[in-house]
Amino acid sequence: MELYTIAITRLNTGFQNIGKIIQKNADELQNNNPEAIKILIEEIENTTPSFKNSAKDFNRMYLDIVDSLNQKEVNYNEYEPFFKYINQIFPQYQESLVKSIGNLKNIGIDNSELDQAIAGLDNAIMEIVNTFTNLLKIAIDYVDSTKDI
Repeated sequence: MELYTIAITRLNTGFQNIGKIIQKNADELQNNNPEAIKILIEEIENTTPSFKNSAKDFNRMYLDIVDSLNQKEVNYNEYEPFFKYINQIFPQYQESLVKSIGNLKNIGIDNSELDQAIAGLDNAIMEIVNTFTNLLKIAIDYVDSTKDI
């Protein structure tokens, strides 16, 4: 759970950072203000490592869960509440992640540095989305397999 807390905190912080900078510079960005674009690029580049670290943490958590569930003895009470929880929140996170990166991709600014920064962030976000998909599959399979226990 500690790894989950760290990963989700990084993810939420990244969301907040990107949202704040876009809101703060919305008018300037619409007018293609070079300084606002530069600030946005810097903010994305500064925030991307948080998303990458979050992606690594979620993937490590996924691998740990897979390993634990493949053991001879599994404590069902340990996983059931967590899986029920992620079944509720991960789809919302996935949707928000995809929507956020989509909004950035469609910002309508023709700037190769910005495109490159967004592509780096997109890679990290898609890594998180894919790991969430894998975790949700495990959660659904796990809950289905324990119904008869």
